[in-house]
Amino acid sequence: MDYPHLDKVTSGMMEKSDKERIHYINGSTFIPVEEALEILERFTELVDHPKIPRMPNYLLVGETNNGKTSILLEFESRYPVINQPPNGPTLKVLYMQAPSKADESRLYSAILERLNVAHNGSDIASNKLKQVKLHINSLGLKILLIDELHNIAPATANRQREFLTTLKVLCNELMISVIAAGTSEVERVITYDPQLANRFEPIRLASWKNKQKEFISFIKAYEMRLPLKQASNLGTTREIAGKIWKLGEGLIGEYVTVLKKASVLAIKSGEEKITLDILNKIKFQPPSTRSDNGVPTDDPA
Repeated sequence: MDYPHLDKVTSGMMEKSDKERIHYINGSTFIPVEEALEILERFTELVDHPKIPRMPNYLLVGETNNGKTSILLEFESRYPVINQPPNGPTLKVLYMQAPSKADESRLYSAILERLNVAHNGSDIASNKLKQVKLHINSLGLKILLIDELHNIAPATANRQREFLTTLKVLCNELMISVIAAGTSEVERVITYDPQLANRFEPIRLASWKNKQKEFISFIKAYEMRLPLKQASNLGTTREIAGKIWKLGEGLIGEYVTVLKKASVLAIKSGEEKITLDILNKIKFQPPSTRSDNGVPTDDPA
């Protein structure tokens, strides 16, 4: 059976079980919107940048759930580990999350864990640093991606500066670039120190609150990745597009969550397409109606 509303890969999922289709929906899906592609192009230029003592760095800034992590993970996926006998494996790009505290030792542990390197977590920082340098040099790493850098924001000003200085020195010595991502909190932390601010060129991810054209293109493209038996016509059905637009409040990550939840319910209910009724039944709470702990607030304002 043909499914013209789906792309080739997703069409291949239609012979699978409902459970397998739901698993596919809940997986990571990168939609190549124009802004993301432009950012990825800028990141790619760093891969072939010659090694110099002061390598260029980027700071990707955006609201929570606005696509930062998806861009970083997509970039990392383009540079998998390559085994080159007899020299061993090489890895150009490594993704990691910033440690939960602004701490030098935790930073080194986080890097070693992502490299699957056995180490003693309670060891002194200098010993971990030796391991980090050894393995990064051995792999030929070019770019370190650090997500959720705003994790360091609650620390004292001195702790923040110490952490960022550690990161700066590490990159200088290894001659690698850093692409960090976080909310506006981390931009304030970095710009507090002029020397650090000069090291990180900001790239700001804009909200889609005034980008209805891009939004329509996005949901049309995303529908092609949803293994539903019937076309939902998300981009051409005004009521459905308007409902999704309102629920996501301009945040691409929220739109993805809405579409995933609605698609799963469409399969479980046997509807096999996203309808206005399905969108109402998922009972999705827009970001502005949630409190800090995720519980809906009484006042959406």
